[in-house]
Amino acid sequence: MHVDAVVVGAGIVGASCAFFLTQGGLKVALVERGGIASGTSGSGEGNILVSDKEPGAELALAQQGCLLWKRLASILPDDFEFEEKGGVVVAETDEHLRALTRHTSALGGAGVTAYLLTSSELRELEPHLAHDLAGAAYFPQDAQVQPMLACAALVKHARQHGAVLLDHTEVIAVERDKQGGHLRCADEQGPDHNAAPGQCRRPLEFTDIRAGGSRSPHPAAQRPCGRHRAAAEARPS
Repeated sequence: MHVDAVVVGAGIVGASCAFFLTQGGLKVALVERGGIASGTSGSGEGNILVSDKEPGAELALAQQGCLLWKRLASILPDDFEFEEKGGVVVAETDEHLRALTRHTSALGGAGVTAYLLTSSELRELEPHLAHDLAGAAYFPQDAQVQPMLACAALVKHARQHGAVLLDHTEVIAVERDKQGGHLRCADEQGPDHNAAPGQCRRPLEFTDIRAGGSRSPHPAAQRPCGRHRAAAEARPS
């Protein structure tokens, strides 16, 4: 098999990469050692939050992400339960409320819609919360998706546009040469018993790509990007 790009992992990051690469006209192979969203993405909450960000690059990225998810929900035929349900950040004490007020004001200056709530307004919105909370802030732009359905929808669309899904296939090694590279894989049945030593059932060939679609003899190394989700709690500053 000869492709322009190989994406390893069919979680939300890999599914998104496959989706947008095929949108750009590239032939893509999506390799996943289990099933779609069978790892971390299948256990996630699917939150799309602006309320827990500080003004800066991460917030700007989150804001663009909210807009992108809203657009995907409108163009993809499969429902992945995108819902702009909003988020509430509560303050237990007056000190927490002062910190939350500063945080809300800073986010508002960066284009985030937010409303401060008194304790009575909070009880009206969420009557089952403790009644001794000092107040809260409501962020209507916070949203949520069902992550397994979102992965499946993105992969389905990518496959409809030419992507090849190799699920239950583990990457063994990546080898490069002047023409591009070779990906050695093994599916759940293991290496092909008829193959030469070191060869696996599903050999792939792929070309190195960079901006503009041309080959690069020295492509930039790719590395996983660690992610975290901060707890939505106002902290005194």
